[in-house]
Amino acid sequence: MKRVFSFALAAALMMAAACSEPLNEVAEEATPQNEETPAAQASIVTDGETVLGRELENPYSLEYMRKALAELKKNNLSKSNLNIDISANYLYVRFLPANNDEFKLLLSDTTIELFDRPMLNEIEQEGEYYHDPSLPEDAITWQYTSVPIDYQFPNVKYEILDSCFVPEDEPETLSKRGTEFPAEQLTAMAFKLAGQEYDFTLAKKRKVPQGDFRVYDTRTGGYTGIAGIRVRVYNGIRWDKTHTDANGHYKMSKHYATGVHYFIKFHTSDDVYINNLMFDIDAANRGLGWHSKGGYSEDFGTGSRVWMWGTVNNAIYVFKRELCPHFNITFPNMYLRVFASNGKSREWAGCTPMARHIKVDIGGLLNLCSTMMSIVGVKQAANALAPDVMIFPQNDTKRIYSTVFHEMAHVLHYKKVGENYWRAYTNFITAHLGYGKRSHSNSGVVGIGEMWGNYFGNYVCDDYYFGRKISWSADEDWYKPGIMAKLQTDAGLTPAQIFDCLTADVRTYDSLKTKLKLKYGKNAIIDKCFADYSF
Repeated sequence: MKRVFSFALAAALMMAAACSEPLNEVAEEATPQNEETPAAQASIVTDGETVLGRELENPYSLEYMRKALAELKKNNLSKSNLNIDISANYLYVRFLPANNDEFKLLLSDTTIELFDRPMLNEIEQEGEYYHDPSLPEDAITWQYTSVPIDYQFPNVKYEILDSCFVPEDEPETLSKRGTEFPAEQLTAMAFKLAGQEYDFTLAKKRKVPQGDFRVYDTRTGGYTGIAGIRVRVYNGIRWDKTHTDANGHYKMSKHYATGVHYFIKFHTSDDVYINNLMFDIDAANRGLGWHSKGGYSEDFGTGSRVWMWGTVNNAIYVFKRELCPHFNITFPNMYLRVFASNGKSREWAGCTPMARHIKVDIGGLLNLCSTMMSIVGVKQAANALAPDVMIFPQNDTKRIYSTVFHEMAHVLHYKKVGENYWRAYTNFITAHLGYGKRSHSNSGVVGIGEMWGNYFGNYVCDDYYFGRKISWSADEDWYKPGIMAKLQTDAGLTPAQIFDCLTADVRTYDSLKTKLKLKYGKNAIIDKCFADYSF
């Protein structure tokens, strides 16, 4: 719900902007192939669907691990203690969630990491998703992972694909004595016996993958780290995960003796899911290919789909971690799903239906959302429904941040007023195909909401973060967000004090005015702030 960009106007504005100039693309910096990347594993990285290559043998299977141990002992290839019990400690499994609820149940399990493609296949083309061709297109695809032998399976269909032995990661302190690593030696030999030709000496050069992921900032002409996103790696069935820090740097917890597959996934450390609606429940995911065990880094320019997701992610991160604390407003811990659309730059805007949290009157809303999705070129819109927040295509960092600040102000408001209030809000907008008129019944719900979104998101946050108000109009539509600006400048109320009065019972301008005066006094000046805009 951003400025004049109502749900209905969204489609019209984007159609009107269909002939706008193309994106000002910034060429992505090429990352050279690392010499440790096996040629057989090198793959093309592209938008769209992942393409599998041949299935490989599982080096972590009990069969290959036992053969590897016997080979090491027989040929005296290790000076280390090889008194290792090769018995199953992990299971290679796949889940088939029947519906979104089951998928959400799996995603909520922080002890596992789900991959939408088999973990033992070569990858001919890395993409954003994979869908098992044996399943219907509208079904959730198989989800692969490895779990400890004592894992308690949820009530979701699953298959055990193999029983495995995964050696424990050995501490870094062993290397100080020049000691060899039997776990890595055993793993390297198992890979070799399984037909995956890795240099056996790599076992003595194990590393922890680390690196940096950044997006181009059109404001500064440089790159900035993608903050708080999930980074995932695997080699065979052995996986690891972590999140980037505020600067986009990551470091895994496990050592690897060979190269690994790298992914970035936009499920953040704050439990925000950023997606492109290609998958309804899961977050946007990008496979990056097979690279060195020592790490992988990449910069994403405006020509990359990752750029939009990363920029929206960073704006949310700034709003939650920097702006809200600065203005003494608490951003709630909550599951939040954000659609960040890719495509040509349009008239910038977004909306905040909070449809993942409330039961909205979905008929008109879904039709409008589907229309918007089809205009910006997103497939499967009919299956997507509406997420909590939508951010539409742009190629300007500052405008994306400003839009996100506005929509996150709405998220704050939703969390304060609750479902019934927000249902009235969204129903009003869909019924009137926009923000309606002041004279319409229940208009105060929308008026107060939009007044707050424009005031805090754009008058306050834009000004603080950018040093000037880049998208502010005190006379915006009939709801006049300048009222709240005057409450700040003339009545001396802070954003937190104003927000404190936006409770679920405040559904009209008169009720807001009354609550402000009861809480803070200053009756005459508060009355004047409203009267200056004819309220």
